[in-house]
Amino acid sequence: MRRGTSIAAGIIWAAVVVVIVAAAAGLTWWLASREHTATAGTASPAPATRPHAASGRDYYLIVRLVEFTPRTPSGRAWDTDGSAPDARVHIDWRGNRVFSLPPRDNALIAAWDLFKISINPQDLLKLKDMNFDPTSAINGPIVTAGPGETVTIEVRDDDPVSYDLALRMTVRLSDLHEGANDIPVPPNSGVRRLRIDLLPRDMPLDELLRRQIEGK
Repeated sequence: MRRGTSIAAGIIWAAVVVVIVAAAAGLTWWLASREHTATAGTASPAPATRPHAASGRDYYLIVRLVEFTPRTPSGRAWDTDGSAPDARVHIDWRGNRVFSLPPRDNALIAAWDLFKISINPQDLLKLKDMNFDPTSAINGPIVTAGPGETVTIEVRDDDPVSYDLALRMTVRLSDLHEGANDIPVPPNSGVRRLRIDLLPRDMPLDELLRRQIEGK
C-alpha cells in the first residue's frame, strides 16, 4: 500500500514539475514577445540627414533672417531717436559684392522671402505656363560650392549719415546643409540670430514656389 502510494506521489510530483517548467517557458516567451512588441511600437527611424553643399554644384544663397541685439556691440542705442536698426545686408563672394538684400527699417528682427516678388497660390499656374525663370526673382545670389569656397555676410544698421556694423563674418559653404541653416554668430557682435537658406540651383520651380508659400 505504501509502495503504491509512493509511486502515485512520484507520478503526481513529476506532473507538477512538468507543469511548472511549461508555465515558466510560456511566461518567458510571453514577456519576450511583449518586450519586442513594445520596442517595435516605440522605436523611431533614424533621422534623415540633410546633405552638405556638394562640391561643384550651384546654389541659391538666401539670408532669410537676421535678429539684432537690443543695443550695439558697444552698448549704445542703435539710433539716437531710440528706434530699432535699419537693416542692410550685403553678401560677398570671391572678393566681389554679389548681392544686397532689400532694406528693412526699424526692425530688431529682419526677414526676407525666398522671392523678391509676392507670389499667390493662384499665380502658380500662370508662372508655370509662362516658363518663369526664378533666377532673376530669387532674393539671393548664385554661388558654387567647393573646397575653400566662402561667402562673407555683412549686416549693418544704416543711418542717413553713418552706419553701425552689426556683423561681418565669413561662412564656409562646405559647412552649410541644403535647406535652412542657423549660423552661430560671434557673441560680441550686434546680431543674435542669422539664418541662411542654401537651395540647389536646379531645384524644380514647383518646390521653390512651395517653399515661398509655406515659408520654409
